[in-house]
Amino acid sequence: QQLAELGVKLDKACQLAAEGVSSRLAMAQSKEDAIRREFSEQQKKAFELDRKLLTYEELLRNVEADQALYNSMLARMKETSVAGKLETNNIRLVDTAAVPGAPFNINRRRETMQAAGLALFLGIGLSFLLHFADDRIRRSEDLEQGVGLPVLAIVPRISGRTETLRARVTQEDRQSAAAEAFRTLRASLVLSPAARKARLLMVTSAHPSAGKSLVSSNLAIVHAHNGIRTLLIDADLRRPSLNRAFNVACDTGLSHVLAGDVPWRDVVIATPIEHLDIITVGRIPPNPAELLGSSEMHKLLHEACESYEKVFLDCPPIFGLSDPLVLLPQVDGVLFVVHFNKSRRRAVQQAVQKMRGGQTPIVGAVMNDVNLSRPGGYYYYYHQYSDYYGHYGKRDRKKT
Repeated sequence: QQLAELGVKLDKACQLAAEGVSSRLAMAQSKEDAIRREFSEQQKKAFELDRKLLTYEELLRNVEADQALYNSMLARMKETSVAGKLETNNIRLVDTAAVPGAPFNINRRRETMQAAGLALFLGIGLSFLLHFADDRIRRSEDLEQGVGLPVLAIVPRISGRTETLRARVTQEDRQSAAAEAFRTLRASLVLSPAARKARLLMVTSAHPSAGKSLVSSNLAIVHAHNGIRTLLIDADLRRPSLNRAFNVACDTGLSHVLAGDVPWRDVVIATPIEHLDIITVGRIPPNPAELLGSSEMHKLLHEACESYEKVFLDCPPIFGLSDPLVLLPQVDGVLFVVHFNKSRRRAVQQAVQKMRGGQTPIVGAVMNDVNLSRPGGYYYYYHQYSDYYGHYGKRDRKKT
């Protein structure tokens, strides 16, 4: 019985001890939570003080700079004030003005002739100055002599048509002056020793909006018209245009092939034009230059040249982008497009110099968007050139 009572007392003592420990533990945890909250608040205040300290130091530097500027301006004002007090009058009378005895005899005719001669001389000099200062390319000699590129074709201005129709003018209006110009370009490439063996041809320009996509698409079409199995690849991964020119979807394309998502033959699109296939861009990638210089691109071009007789690359412009320069070692030749009356000779020279740094030959240049209706000088030659096209050429010039 005593043992039982002692056991009960022991249990009660243990229970009371446990309750006391639990109570102290709860109080300790409560204190810990309070300390943690206080620590967090103090940490936030410390961060805020650090931020304010940075602002304070910046404001302090501004104050010191403004103070130094103020002191400098104050010193200069004092120097100016002292210098102004020390200035002396250094003006003296040299001679007395004499009143003329008779009015001057002015020869108005002679003065008028002299003024007219001077104005004529200045006008001629100004015209020569403007002529030599303006280096826009207006003649084939500007390219052949100034840049060293042979002009393979002169493409007239195509007006009154949408962008899609201009890109397919050789298909939509085969009797037009523009279509004949592209057929002339194909013949020039056949006759050119540098271009005859070029199976893979890059089409580029010095700057945007020169018409490289128009030239590449129509050049591919005229090759297809001659029964040549042709592949046209939109290699402008930044501003694609072939999907609009041929009115096709751009869901998958070159970027997917270069990323390793699909085989290149799965993105080839057969156009309604016999013997002509195209590859569009697909999605616009964040790293165009890296993709164009990849082994996948090299493999695609190698296999495409085995499957097609002619492969054309519609590439971005030279200036500001490394994309076409990356592709240079992989192509057989370069066709350079120049915008008539807009492309600058200096810019074209610099672009050609960049491309000539490699081993790939530049087969020639195409002068695009030539206004055949402008009279005088070299434009008269263009006018006679367009007359050869007959009725359709005249119709195009009237639209222009």
